[in-house]
Amino acid sequence: MTIPAGIHTFGPANATLAVKTGRTGAAAKAGHNLVIHVMAWEGTLELGPDPAQANLTLDADGTSLRVQKGTGGMQSLGEDDKASIQKSIDDDVLRRKDVRFVGHQAVLDPVRSAQGGRRGGRRDRRPAAGRLS
Repeated sequence: MTIPAGIHTFGPANATLAVKTGRTGAAAKAGHNLVIHVMAWEGTLELGPDPAQANLTLDADGTSLRVQKGTGGMQSLGEDDKASIQKSIDDDVLRRKDVRFVGHQAVLDPVRSAQGGRRGGRRDRRPAAGRLS
């Protein structure tokens, strides 16, 4: 499957934006690997004739993240745990701020797109990477 040149828009109506977390250090035994869906977001992928010149922009409502599942950990992840994680994300991590990801020069292949860029939220400009599949 090849993605044709042009401007492509995405959002909850036609795609899923998921954040996957992992654990290291002391949390590796007790914590969970999480799959978190972003419920309110929009994205634009601009592709020219040369796929290496792709640009991707994602805007997400920072209060719309919902824990879908958690694997690993010493105990299963219950609904109260999911609500607590969401509250922590809202209050302590994103502080109810929106998140923007802007990526340039995507590396495309027929199955998925590995995208490098910068994320922004609370003045965060560290490099980030993701996968469009």
